[in-house]
Amino acid sequence: MVYSSKKKNDVVDLLGSGAVEALRLAIPLAKSIPLLGSTVEGSLEIVLFIIEAKDDVKMKKEQCQLLADRVVAITAAITTELMKSDHATLARRENSVAALRGTLREIKTLLQELSSASLIRRILKRGEVGDKLLLFRQRLDTAIDTFHVCPKLYVLFHAHFF
Repeated sequence: MVYSSKKKNDVVDLLGSGAVEALRLAIPLAKSIPLLGSTVEGSLEIVLFIIEAKDDVKMKKEQCQLLADRVVAITAAITTELMKSDHATLARRENSVAALRGTLREIKTLLQELSSASLIRRILKRGEVGDKLLLFRQRLDTAIDTFHVCPKLYVLFHAHFF
């Protein structure tokens, strides 16, 4: 089945609105994850910001949209796995969750910069932004591998990201 761009965007918008509601509900629940609750909660808050800020960027809009969609899918899969994990597994995952949260913070910072960038800044920083987007894609690929989340995520987003 082939989707037109319009239909694909409608599906993404529908998933995005569902993701926003799910995140708003999941944020307080994240505190209940032993050891990692506050880190996961903070990560989910950053993801919520990314979803809401993605439409305000003034350059590389499509790549930022795909990045935000990818962040949502990966974070949802990882959070689901963490909620099912035992105490020992959570302890082993602590550094990986912290690294993912750091990546999410950097993505948030980039989106904030792209939302307020002047035309001259956008022109001058175009290559740098492309490099950062590639780096974030690689870090999210690493998160997929580290957490052993659904390989379909990798295929789905790796094929369509750039």
